[in-house]
Amino acid sequence: MPDTNQNKKKNEDFTKRYYKFCYNLVSDFVEKYLLDSFKDLQVDLKKAFIRLSLIEYLSVALVTAGLVFFFQTVLLSIIFGLIFKSIVLGVILGFLGGIISAVGIFMFFYIYPPMIMGERAKRIDDAVPFATLYLATMAGTGTPIVGMFKMLSKFKHYGEISEEAKRIVDAVELTGAPVTRVLEDAAERTPSEEFRELLWGIKSTISVGGDLKSYLHEKAEGFMQEYRRRLMTYTNQMLTFLEIYINAVILGSVFFIVMTTVLGVLGTSPQSIVMIHLVLVFLFLPAASLAFIVLLKGVQPATE
Repeated sequence: MPDTNQNKKKNEDFTKRYYKFCYNLVSDFVEKYLLDSFKDLQVDLKKAFIRLSLIEYLSVALVTAGLVFFFQTVLLSIIFGLIFKSIVLGVILGFLGGIISAVGIFMFFYIYPPMIMGERAKRIDDAVPFATLYLATMAGTGTPIVGMFKMLSKFKHYGEISEEAKRIVDAVELTGAPVTRVLEDAAERTPSEEFRELLWGIKSTISVGGDLKSYLHEKAEGFMQEYRRRLMTYTNQMLTFLEIYINAVILGSVFFIVMTTVLGVLGTSPQSIVMIHLVLVFLFLPAASLAFIVLLKGVQPATE
């Protein structure tokens, strides 16, 4: 365990030094030429909970793309030069490959925050019905709003919502900020529309002195209905994917094996037929099955 913690600290220190190096190297260029073109990333970074400013993030992206361009160009130039036995052609192809790689890396940095934001939103949406029901129960006992979120933060099976609850409690207790202001900030940074709606509703109910228990029970019922709808949608999707998997992958593979066997009888090389069957059974079928498992896992709602 100490070695693991030490390695983790070393990795964190290296990451911080790399971020600082990138910022010092190209931050002026980024601020002058790129910042205005990528302002939309600022909100995505906040909602993806990436603790970097937009200038820092773009600096890391630009330097990383530059390093990839340099090393890919050198490596591909050597490889293509040896393949085509031409230094000039190797350098040209290596340069083009380096550009493509660098652009790909930079585009990955551009789409990474929305990807993380989408994953966070899905996890929060899946936990919102249960977390809201828990808050409604706590409200019925007369627990103060900060105490409700403090209790919620201790239940880690609520995932992202537990983390958000902890941030809300820390902001109130450590900074002394009004709970309504903290709820506004939490609503602005969350990527989940449902959780944002819940936080704004709690804030409004507190501000006007409304019945928080009734509001939370009503929202919990609505969120639970939406959750059941998502479960039904998932069930229908799973049945559709299962039908596609059976017809296209299983039956298709059996039909292909039969056809290639017939071709082997008609004169095709037996070695070629055996090789095709081995590739189909040991590569294609496992890869297709894994792809379907990942696909189903990606659309599966939380079960608790």
